[in-house]
Amino acid sequence: MSLESETKNQHFVSQAEQRLNAIPGQCGLIYALKLVDRESHSIRPTNRAGESIRRSLSAQDLFTFDHIDEKVRLNFETLFQRYEQNVGERSTALLQKLQRGESEIKAELLDVFAAKLLNFARNPFCVRRVLNTFGAVTLHRFTNQDLQGAYERVLNGSRSQEATVCARYSIDPEDYRRWLHTLFMLLSITADDRNLFEQTIKRIFESYKTHVVVGHFTTSAPDDVCLLSDRGFNELPVELSGGTSATMLQFNVSARAFVSFTFCDPNEFVANNHLRPEVAAHAAGQLSVQRVENNLELLRSYNRHTIYQCAERVFSASSTPLL
Repeated sequence: MSLESETKNQHFVSQAEQRLNAIPGQCGLIYALKLVDRESHSIRPTNRAGESIRRSLSAQDLFTFDHIDEKVRLNFETLFQRYEQNVGERSTALLQKLQRGESEIKAELLDVFAAKLLNFARNPFCVRRVLNTFGAVTLHRFTNQDLQGAYERVLNGSRSQEATVCARYSIDPEDYRRWLHTLFMLLSITADDRNLFEQTIKRIFESYKTHVVVGHFTTSAPDDVCLLSDRGFNELPVELSGGTSATMLQFNVSARAFVSFTFCDPNEFVANNHLRPEVAAHAAGQLSVQRVENNLELLRSYNRHTIYQCAERVFSASSTPLL
C-alpha cells in the first residue's frame, strides 16, 4: 500500500461527485452559493459564471502528513480512490435501477453510502465531530510492518501546511493531528483487503433497521436541483412510533437526486412499542428502499436543510435552486 502522491490540491468532496452536480454543458464548472443568512435560507452565487470543480471543496496538502521531496508527498489520495473511482458510475446505476423498478440495488446503495460517509470523515469542517465518532480507532495498532512504518510517519511527519489548514478551518492543531491519525487507522487496507471503515459500515447495516428514501427529480425545470453541502451531509432527528428516536442522514447523489438513510435501533423500537423481543432480532439488518419522483416539497425541504447545516457554502448545477 503506497501512500506516495504528487497531488497537492486535495479534495474533501471528490471531483467525480462534483461533476454529477456540474453546470449543464460545462462539466468542469459548478455554482458555489455562499451562505448569507442561515435562518432565511438566503444564499448568493460567488461567481455568476461558476467555479472550477478542480479547485472547489479542496485545500492544498489538506491530508499530507509527510514529504518525500519537493514534489512527492505522503497523503491519503490512494486510500480515497478506493471509494472515489466508481462513485459516479455507481450513483448513476442506482438511479437507473430504481427508475426501472429493479430490486437488486444493495451493492450500489452501500457503495454510494461508503463514498458519502467518507466525505464526512475527511471533511475539515467536521473534524471535532469525526473525532467524537471515529476517534477510538486510534487505540488500535497494526502488526503489519509496512503499515507500522507509515503509522510512525503519520504521527511524526512534516506537516508544513498545518498552521494554514488549522487557521482556515478553525481546527485545533492537536485535533488536526488526531484527525489525520484517525483517517489513517480507518482507511488503511490490511492483508485481507479490509479496513476499519468498511467494518464500521457493515456493522451499521447489520445492527440497525434502515429505511432509505431516494428523491429523484426528472422535471424539465432547470432549478429543480439538489444542493451539495460543503459539509457533505445533513443530519436530522426522527421520532418513530412509541417515541423511538432515529437518525436520518441525507446526502446529495447528483444534481437531480438525493438519498436519505434513517437508522433505527430495533431493540429500542421493540421496547418502546412493547413488542416481543424476537422482533428486534428479525428487524436488525432489514433494509427498505423507497423511490420518490418529482416531489418538489421534498426537494425544497432537502435544499433548505442543506443550506441551514452547511458551513459556508452549498454547490449546485443552478445559480437559483428551488428553495
